[in-house]
Parts: sequence; structure tokens; C-alpha cells
Amino acid sequence: MMNVQLMLYTVLLIITFQFVKAKEYYVSVNDGSNDNPGTLQKPWKSINKAVKFLKSGDTCIIRGGTYTEAVVINGLKGKVYAPIVFKSYPGERVIFDGTTSIKGHWEIYRNDIYSLKLDFDIWQLFVDGEMQINARWPNAFWYDKSVFDYKKWGFSSKESTFNLEKSTGVMIDNGTHLAKSGINATGAIAILNIGQWLTWAGIVTNHTIGNASFAYYVPSKPKAVHFIAQNCRYFLEDKLEFLDSPTEWYFDPVEKRVYVWLSDINKNPSDHDIRGKVSTYAFFINNGSAHITLSGLNFFATTVHVRAQSKSEDVNNIKLESCYFSYPSYSHRALGSTAVPNTTTIYYNGDLVQNSGNFSVFNCTFEYADGQTMSYRGADGVFENNIWRYNDFTCVGDGFLLRSEGVRDVFVRNTVHSNGPCEGYAPGNGDTFDRKLGLAIGSEVRLNLFYDLKYLQGDGSHVQTNIYAQNGSVLEYNWCYDTRKWGLRFDRADVDGALWGYNGTMRHNVVWTTRGIRLKGDNHHCYNNLAFDNELYFDLCLYGFPGDGAKGENSHTVTKGNILQNGACSSIKTSECQYDLPGQYINNVKGDVRHLLRDPDNFDFRPIIDSDLVLKGVGPYGKESMAHGGVYWIPGHQDTASSMPIPPNGTNTAKCNCHLMWLSGYNADKHDVYFGLSESSVQSATTSSPEYKVTMTSPANIFDPGSLKSAVPYYWRVDSVKELVTTKGSVWNFKCQ
Repeated sequence: MMNVQLMLYTVLLIITFQFVKAKEYYVSVNDGSNDNPGTLQKPWKSINKAVKFLKSGDTCIIRGGTYTEAVVINGLKGKVYAPIVFKSYPGERVIFDGTTSIKGHWEIYRNDIYSLKLDFDIWQLFVDGEMQINARWPNAFWYDKSVFDYKKWGFSSKESTFNLEKSTGVMIDNGTHLAKSGINATGAIAILNIGQWLTWAGIVTNHTIGNASFAYYVPSKPKAVHFIAQNCRYFLEDKLEFLDSPTEWYFDPVEKRVYVWLSDINKNPSDHDIRGKVSTYAFFINNGSAHITLSGLNFFATTVHVRAQSKSEDVNNIKLESCYFSYPSYSHRALGSTAVPNTTTIYYNGDLVQNSGNFSVFNCTFEYADGQTMSYRGADGVFENNIWRYNDFTCVGDGFLLRSEGVRDVFVRNTVHSNGPCEGYAPGNGDTFDRKLGLAIGSEVRLNLFYDLKYLQGDGSHVQTNIYAQNGSVLEYNWCYDTRKWGLRFDRADVDGALWGYNGTMRHNVVWTTRGIRLKGDNHHCYNNLAFDNELYFDLCLYGFPGDGAKGENSHTVTKGNILQNGACSSIKTSECQYDLPGQYINNVKGDVRHLLRDPDNFDFRPIIDSDLVLKGVGPYGKESMAHGGVYWIPGHQDTASSMPIPPNGTNTAKCNCHLMWLSGYNADKHDVYFGLSESSVQSATTSSPEYKVTMTSPANIFDPGSLKSAVPYYWRVDSVKELVTTKGSVWNFKCQ
């Protein structure tokens, strides 16, 4: 006992000593000087200046302003209890900007198109903070997000061809659109979705005006394409003649001349803030750096690169915390390159033993990236409480929004929506080294909100769990909806003799308006999920056939306690498959969810009052969620304020016996609930007002407002309270029927 006490005392003494030694240094781009001592009163101008002085436990506090320097962190090491922190000054906005201002004598090129000669390259253009789209055909735009609409692409006929050996093809337009366009596409860059879930950028090598086909070459020389001619799509970009609409632009890399057509009534570029992307990374963290945190920083048209040059100098324990990444990556297609965009990188090179890398991404936002949002590899990494939205409208790359190359990921409480690739999140597969050692690989995918995965590529799913990632992975308490792809998926290749995945778990998920849930492999556990309104004639595909015996796919899988509106099937080829299911299929319920559940159309997925489903232990919500003061789990990113109201804000179709439920504010201790008939009264109410109804201690989030009247507008508000600090919530409204 004395030895334990002595050990604890020693650790405490070390931590205390580290914090006593820790220093704070200040940087200000606006009024600093590198000749200063780096204090609050006399800050440095450059963050790279601060890097030279930082030691374990130190903090670099960055004053508000716009920073364009590339910060290089080479071999800088904090410690477990004394990390080195780069953070924004409280209450001030710090922006790392990868663009430069474009000014000069703009000339009218043609009609409303202006041009300007530069002496440097740019590969992305912004006007007053809004991205302009590379001149393209067929037209699609960023301002209305029509770039995410697959109908804005050209479509292939079944006569199109591709030669894998030569990496060349002929795209034949399925119709007369290309032939009637009046364009000559020779020399253009073609975005080619010729591989179902894979898309490449190629060069148009031959096309003439009036021709419905063009020849192309793919410089990256793919090893496999999965080419099905009638499923292919394309669009063309980066030729001056494609510039025919407002908010489009073009850059001539030879002449270094930029062309732009503004959308504003005032079309003179000199009256606008026009900026071009000139930088890829704002932070380089490499070569032995460890225990470093970036906190509260904003990145515009730039991002971070965390990776060493070799295994011997690997980086580890890097944390991104409350950072905002807007337009973090973009391709060089404007410069004539067909390469995959350089993207946010957090990468461990070495063998993935326990805590290798140990990276963390917490409470960050990633929006408007071109290409995959992150290149990630590591062991035991944590992705928590982040937002991914409106990323990757070209899908050039491997077809994933976020594909982990690591092991044992923790992907929890993230909101992922309105992204372009065929697949949302893919847990890590590990590598051959991990599998030979028998290391656990499986990831935890929990309490995430996935919706509106676009259809810019075929196949795919919100959560794509490949063969080696399945072993030990648990997908639980997620909502997945609104996509033409699968909601949740344990996958393998659709070829004879393909390897299977094993021992994955899907439980307590809600999946609707997708293709459903699909399990390939064996020894899986599929418990207490809810699936309905999916586009096929079933909601759960248990791939395999009982006739194959104990060696058949999913022959040892257990499927239990699920609510499936249209039941399950063993194939997607025939509706008769529902009568021939592999494995153990126990205590599952098939039926109209609107007769079984309270109000699934308004996100209330609990069984109806007095239902025997609760006693049977069926579905994702149990007895703890049934009454006032209970807990109803809601997935997704948590803000400081309460969010995700149920019934949804503005609905006119709530049930008149509804409960009011919400997603709690992050780490809130309790919530004050207000309810009434006047929006202004609820907005201004305090705990002394009649609209105040109750204070609920977290995690309770169910309030019973009592009997309600049809078509009457009701208003409510939930304030989050954490450590006596109250965050006032928005006023929500609904009507019942």
C-alpha cells in the first residue's frame, strides 16, 4: 500500500512540476514582431518563431487575424500530461488562409467575362468568400449545390468502351446532348465515373464539334475499373469555351490568365474580394513530433499534414480539437493535373500495434472538400463529435468520404450528411502485419447520424465495413437515412471464392429510405435494429443460402429482435428469398411500422403505448425511453445548446399525444424546459415564467406536455446547463393532428 501511495505521489509531483514549468507564448499577425519576447503585451508575428521556443507543456496562444504562413513542426514533443498546444485567444477568430488576393487591371474578355494576367498559379477561385466552379459541361453550380446532383452529369450509352491495358476509352453519350452542345472537348479534363464506385480524372484526346463521343486517356492507369458501359457517367471541365454561365471561372496555366463571370449585379471584379488558392497545407507536423494539440483554429482553403517521412520518425498523439475546416482541399485540375487532390492527412507509417498514432479529432467541422476528406492511418484513433458535410462533388479517388487505414477506430457522435462519394465512413481494415499477429482490428461506430449520401457514384453505403474490418467491429445506435445506397453494410467482393468477413455486430440502429441493411460473411450478430421504407422489397439482406449447409454464408449469423417492415431476404435477386434465410432468425417482427411505432415520420421510433414489443425486447428503443423523464437516445454531433427537437421544428404532423424530446447539449448537467402557446413568451421566458415547466437532470430528455389540440401551434425551448452556465436554446414549434 505504501508503494502505491508513493507511486501516486511521484506521478502527481511530476505533473505539478511540468505545469509549473509550462509557459505561454503569444503570436499576433496584426501587431506582432519577431523581435518581441512573445508575451501578451509584445507578441511575435510568426507562429514559426514560437515553434523554436516551445517545450513540453507550453502553449502558443494565437491572437485573432488571418495567417498565411506554413507552420512547420519538426520533432517537437510534448508529454502525456503536458502536451504542446496551439490555440486561439479566447473570443478571437484565428483563420489560416490558403488563398491570396487577386487584384489588378481586369479586362473585359467577352460579354460579362473578365480576365486578368497573373504572375503565379492558382487552382481554386473565391469571390466574396464563395467558391466559383471550374468552367464545365454540362453546367452545375456551387451556389445551389447542384454539383451534387448526378443528373447534372453526362450519361454513357452501352456502346462506350474502356481498354484497361492502355488506360484509354471512348465515351459515347447516351443521347444527343453532347452532339448538340457546340463544344469541342479535345484537351479538356473529363471526370469519369467509369468504375461504379470509382471515379478518375482523364484527358479528352479526341473530340469534334457535333460528335456524340470522345476518346480519353486516364494518366493514373487504374489496375481495375469494374467497367459497365451503361452505368458510366462523366462531365467535362477546364476549357475556356465551357465558361458560359455566372459563377464559373477558368485559369490558363500557360498564359497565367484568370477568367471569371461574376453573378453579382455589379460585375466588375475590382469591386469584389477575389482570392485564389495558392497553398495546400497550413501546418506540417512531422518527424518525431508527439503530444501536440491544435485547438479552436479555422482553416480556409488549406488544411493540416500530420505525417513523418519514415517509420523511424513517426508522429503520434496529435489532437485536432474544435477546429473548422472550410474548403480544406482542392484538385489541381485547373493547372491541367488529373491527380487525386492532396487532402487533410493524419497518418502513422509504422506497424499498428496498440496506440500507434493514437490520434484524436474532436468537435471539428469538415466542409466543402474536393476529394476524400482525410487520409488517415493509426491505431486506437478517436473521431468524436465532428461534422462532415457537402464534401467531394467529383469523387475522384477511392470513393470514400473517410476511409480509415487503421485499426480499432472509435467513431462516435458524428454527423455526416450531404456528401458525394459512394461510401460515407469505412472502418479500418488494418494490414497484413496486424492480422498475422492476431491483433484486434474491429472498430466502434456508435451514435452517429448519417443522411443524404449523394448518388454521384454507384454502389456504396453510409457505413461500409469491408472484410478485415468486420472482425470485432460494433455498429450501434446509429441513424442512417436518405440515400439510394445501403444504410449499413458488411461487405465482400461479388466474385466466386472471395474471402468473407466474420464476427461483426450491428445492433440498435435505425435505417430508413435507403437500400436497407446488408450482411455478407458469417458469424455476425444482428440485434434490435429497425429498418423501414427502404427501396427494395426487403429491409435486411442476409446474403447466403441455407442449402449450402454449415459452410454457407451467414450460416452461423444470429439475427434477433429486429423490426423489419418488409422482412429479410437472402438475396437481392428475387422476392422469394424471404422464405429461405440462413443462420438463426429469431424473434424478429415484420409489419407496418406506422402501426407498430409511435411516430416514425417524426423521428419517434418507440413502440406504441402498451405495445408488447417492449416486453419481447424487440427494436432499438426499450422501456427506459417510454415515459416522461426517460431517456431517448438521439445520435449525432452535440453542440453546446440542445438540438435535434422531436417532433422536428416546423412539423404540422406530430401526434397529439407526443412527447417532446431533444439531443442534449454537450456534457450538459441538466436542461430547463419551456413550453407555451406564444413564440415571444417562450423566447423571453425565465425559470420564473409560467412557460417554465421542469428541470431535467441529464441524460433525461423526454417531456410529456399533456393533452394537445389539433392544428394549434405550440412553442418550446430547452436550455442546457453545465456547471451553472446556461446556454439558451432555440425556440421550436410544431402542430399536431
